Order: sequence, then structure tokens, then C-alpha cells
Amino acid sequence: MSFPTASIASWLGACVPEPLHVSRTERLRAVLGALIGIGLTGVMSIWTMGDHADLPLLIAPMGASAVLLFAAPASPLAQPWCVIGGNLLAAVIGVTCAQWIPLPILAAAVAVALAIGMMFACRCLHPPSGAVALTAVFGGPGIKAAGYGFVIMPVAINSLIMLACALLFHWATRHRYPHHAGPARAPRTTRSGVTDADIAAVLDSRDELLTIDAEDLVTLVDDAEQRAELRASRQRAALADAPTAPSTADADMTRRSTPPLKKSDFEVLSEFRHQLRRFLHFSEEAVQAEGITPLQYLLLLHIKGFPGREWATVGELAERMVSVHHGTVALVNRCEALGLVRREPASEDKRQVRIHLTEQGEIVLARLAALHREELKTTSRHFQLPL
Repeated sequence: MSFPTASIASWLGACVPEPLHVSRTERLRAVLGALIGIGLTGVMSIWTMGDHADLPLLIAPMGASAVLLFAAPASPLAQPWCVIGGNLLAAVIGVTCAQWIPLPILAAAVAVALAIGMMFACRCLHPPSGAVALTAVFGGPGIKAAGYGFVIMPVAINSLIMLACALLFHWATRHRYPHHAGPARAPRTTRSGVTDADIAAVLDSRDELLTIDAEDLVTLVDDAEQRAELRASRQRAALADAPTAPSTADADMTRRSTPPLKKSDFEVLSEFRHQLRRFLHFSEEAVQAEGITPLQYLLLLHIKGFPGREWATVGELAERMVSVHHGTVALVNRCEALGLVRREPASEDKRQVRIHLTEQGEIVLARLAALHREELKTTSRHFQLPL
């Protein structure tokens, strides 16, 4: 019987962790945060709890909470309600199981299982809380004698101090935490038309807990699509600039119908391309400074600049942008999510949808159009058509 070395090698290869997409600065910030958080929690716990030699002043699960609070603060498992709610629920359940179940192993198993179930029900899942439940069962005579007092001291005190340290540290280092802080956001739509509802539906269908927020998933997809969009536009520009070999028939007709180009002709063509690229580069930087993409600016411009009216249909916009229909629909969706455009059904035909600029869209377009106009005035002194 042959030894399945290939299968074992494949299995071992699957065990190798994926690289972490975290910079050295962010790693150092997490290390410093954990150092400060654990240190201050210990000192403040001693000051708050006083002399209680029979109780641990800093329980071990706080180390696991520090990993989440300082190294993975964007995780849904690291948010304030998860830290406080999860640890307190687990402590109450652990103490209850320790008092009512005489077998310690069985009490520990039931405590952890019930803690997970209650954390799911209360939407405060926090992995270190499983260790809190075990600590309540196996923590020793001092914790057993404290009974439900263990929930307050040290669990609640440790958790509150650690959370306060995390809030202050993230505020001081200008790092967003809690991750859901701020006003409610409008529903997001990516460039390809993926919405919050689509993400939620896929997560529901997977029936698996992923430690990333749905809003972050939409943002990641949107940013990845923007990078792909920019890469594709650069590739198209490179292909447009690349010389193509003419066919024999075309070459014969060129030789018969047009005179050969002079050195000055090539200089004019080169300068034309140079000025064109400069203007496009200026345009990309200007629109990105406004928080939109070049394609979004073009959409606003074509709506406002459509001949004879202040609106356009998706089909008309797709034609002016030389784009496919579904791509233009996704672009309109994205601009609508940003509050730049709005859809209105036509009064004479409800099936026709007209795309209008919103007040915010008018403001953004006016600023960008003025910048482009001034740049064109500057460029026009050097810009001449190569005819």
C-alpha cells in the first residue's frame, strides 16, 4: 500500500496561514495598545478592588479581549456591547453552573455551551467570554466562595476598564472605534450593482459566521472594483497608444494617398498626446479629491450637458459614455447612493426613467467643471490639433 504523501502534503499546505494584510505601523499600534490596555487595567483594578487576595485582580480572558480590542478592532466580535455583554453573561452562567452542577467537567462544558447560546441570542458573541465561563468553574476556592460577586469583581471591573482603555487609545491614535460609531449610512451600491441587501442575502445563504461587518464587505468590493476599473482604463489607454501594424492594402493606400510625415509632424503628434495625457491626469486627481471617480464625473457632466434638457435616460448616457447598458446602470446606482443623482419616471411614459442631478450633484459638478475649464484655458496655449 503506497503512502499518500501527496495528500498529506496538500493537507499540510492547507494548514499554512494566509498572509496578514496589515502594515508594520498597524502591528506596532496593536502591540502598544495591548501593552497600555493590560497595564492600565491591572493598575486600575488594584486601585478599584483594593486588597482581595482571594480573587484574581486581572483574569486571564482579558488577554484574549486585548487581542480583539487592539489588534482586530474592526471585528464585530470586538465591539463594546460584545465585550461587556459577553463577559457578564458568561460570568453569570459560569457561576450558576458551578453552583448547581457537582461535576466540574460537566459544569464547564454546560457553562461554555450555554454562554455561546446566550451570546448568540443577545448578539454579543465574544470569544474570550468562553474563557470567563471556564474561569468561573475552575477558578479556585476564592472565586467559588465569591459566588455571583465574581461577576462584578473582577469580571465587570476588568471589562469596563479594558474597554475604556481601548476607547481612549483608539481616539488618541485616530483609529475608528467602535467600528459602527457615527450616523447611519445610506444603503451602499457598488459599481457592478452589488447592494447591502445582496451581501446580507449571501451571508444568510452561507449560514456561517464571518468576523467582518457587511458594510465593510460592500466597501471592500467597491474598492476592488474601482482598482479593477482604473487598471482596465490604463490598459485601454496603453492599447490606444500602442502602434499597430497596418495591413498591406492599407499601407499601399497610405503610400498612394498621403505624403510621408515630416519630423515636425511627429513633434506635433507627440505634443498633442503629451498635453492630452496631462489633462486626463489632472482630471483624475481633481475628481478623486472630490471623493468620486472619473466615470462618475463623466456621468454628471453628460446629464447636465445633454442637449436641450437637464436630464437623460440610461440608454442615452450609455451612448454618450460609449459604455454597455448594465455598466451604466451600475454607475447610476453608485451615484444615486452617493446622493449625486436621482431617478424620476417620465410623466408621459412611466416605463421611462429619467436621470436628474440632485442639488449635491449640481454643486460637485459645478466645482469640477470650473476646475476643468480653467485647466483647459491653461492647456489651450500649448494644445493644438495634429492636423
